[in-house]
Amino acid sequence: LTLLDSLHSEMDDDEAEKPGELSFEVKNVTAQLQIIKLEEELDLDYLHRALPVSTDLKVNSLYVYFKGIRLSVCVLRSGKLILFGGPSVEATHVYLRKVARLIQKYDDRCSKIEVSDFRVTLVHAMVTTGIEVNLIRLVSLVKNATYEPELDLNCVRFELNECKLCVFYNGKVSIKGGCYQDVKSVGESLANLLLQTRANQHQPKAQQSQDSD
Repeated sequence: LTLLDSLHSEMDDDEAEKPGELSFEVKNVTAQLQIIKLEEELDLDYLHRALPVSTDLKVNSLYVYFKGIRLSVCVLRSGKLILFGGPSVEATHVYLRKVARLIQKYDDRCSKIEVSDFRVTLVHAMVTTGIEVNLIRLVSLVKNATYEPELDLNCVRFELNECKLCVFYNGKVSIKGGCYQDVKSVGESLANLLLQTRANQHQPKAQQSQDSD
């Protein structure tokens, strides 16, 4: 069986182990939006002084911050906006457009700008499966998986459907990918694979619970 086959295969009823309730939580999102119809490059020094929000001027970029939410938007002279630390895809889109509207409102040279090309570039999610995982067994089940507790966090790392996974003994899984739907699909497909590790078998002492990547 391929890895995807094993993810979706059903275990025999007499051997099946019920997983806990699976939860999927987006930790942060990185995305970008392009300002178009600029008459000239953005004047970052002017925006640093004019915008009514917290900003941090760098050599070639301006970082915009909003009170009460832990995210930042990097504004480039070319009009590209890059948001880091968004709590969801929807919120990321909202705050990118909010920055574009602020630029349009507070810089008369940008009164005719528009936006395009909203694109998510990274989604980091944490999945809680409720399954205790035998990490040694998991390495044997997944091609190209790595488990190096002496050098790394005590977890198994591998890739699936262009997503990077980090699986911990306590059943928590960190997933990073460039597409929300891919990350969500992989997260929802993990239970059957992790159940096959049969964590009720003897665990090495090195396999202790880790919560995050």
